[in-house]
Amino acid sequence: MILTYEKIRELKQLEKQDKLQDLPENFSIAVAEYINLKKGSDEEVSAKSLIKSLYDLRKKKIINLAGLFYKTDKIPENIEGMEEELYLNTVEIMRKYNISFEGLFNKQSETERTESKNNKQYSQSTKTKNMFNSLQIKEDTANKPYDNNSQENKLKVVFLSDIPEIITPTGEICSFKKEEEKELNTEFAIQLKEQGFCRFK
Repeated sequence: MILTYEKIRELKQLEKQDKLQDLPENFSIAVAEYINLKKGSDEEVSAKSLIKSLYDLRKKKIINLAGLFYKTDKIPENIEGMEEELYLNTVEIMRKYNISFEGLFNKQSETERTESKNNKQYSQSTKTKNMFNSLQIKEDTANKPYDNNSQENKLKVVFLSDIPEIITPTGEICSFKKEEEKELNTEFAIQLKEQGFCRFK
């Protein structure tokens, strides 16, 4: 393709939309050729600024997608070669962080074990009540992991494929089955639809 300043500006405007846009084929090569052709001119300086802004917009979207889909092996659509590397590296960092974070809950310090052993005054009925409340909270969360305690700003969706594990905007991890119907936060539903995971009902 032959790249022009107007085309670069048009692509940047399109990239302001929520979805990661589909760049023209061999866009990075065309950019290098265009910049080389305009070298030393005022247009070169202005075009470089536009291109940087375009890729900054895309970079933010890619990092956000990695945060949403790091539990899956899906590569989002419209990612360029060097952007795929950014996405995969970010996914790997997210996974390592998640493992470390979950490890906090799997460790019981020596102090906690000692206190648990020595605390003979702890009521068994209170312990049972706390366990029941904890289970009840977990059950509610499992049923509505993306619920923000508001019935507003929701969309009903139907899933087009299985999603083994995904992190919601509220930080919960949940899974969905193909053909399953769910009512989701509007922003989250739109992100899933744009990636081809579901359709609006």
